[in-house]
Amino acid sequence: MGIKAWLSKGSSPIELSGKENEVGTTEYSNKAHKSCFYQGILTDLLNPKTLIVYMTLMPQFINTNGNIIFQLCILAAILMALAIVWFIIVVYVLNIIRKWFMKPVVQNIFNKTTGVTLVFIGVRLALEEKAI
Repeated sequence: MGIKAWLSKGSSPIELSGKENEVGTTEYSNKAHKSCFYQGILTDLLNPKTLIVYMTLMPQFINTNGNIIFQLCILAAILMALAIVWFIIVVYVLNIIRKWFMKPVVQNIFNKTTGVTLVFIGVRLALEEKAI
């Protein structure tokens, strides 16, 4: 695997996935986006960690003399807004990294580094003595 990575000409899974996206039709991509959206919503609603974080974090910010339901809704909206901003930042940064990795020079360096690392691991495993 290391030698194969070393001799690689710079084609990467990132490059292949970019070509696949160009071939897809608009109808298929809309269905895929909806499917991903519904899967994300279902995963988040069934995730017990979300409820646990909400139940442990929010009560300290609630004024018991006021409208508790309204305060919980406001705090939930703030939490959702923060999550949306965070994920927009993550997507933006990952898009920059993806564009950087698409450069042939970077792909070549990555393949050479991966090849050397895999060969090193293989040699080390081959020379390692077995404990009986």
